[in-house]
Amino acid sequence: MTVISMGAGSVPFTHIVKAAEPFFSTVINAILGSTNPLLVNLCLLPIIGGVALASLKELSFSWTR
Repeated sequence: MTVISMGAGSVPFTHIVKAAEPFFSTVINAILGSTNPLLVNLCLLPIIGGVALASLKELSFSWTR
């Protein structure tokens, strides 16, 4: 996803995608049957909040770029 984001938007958007990687790896592991302890999942909440906040401020994203 990081390589795709480099072509889809600006450098800040690429960093937003990179910051969301721990969340996506946790989701994929859950789909595959491996779960993390509750404290690990709770530690992801600040990451999710930061990525959401950064995504709201990044307006230069375009799929057609």
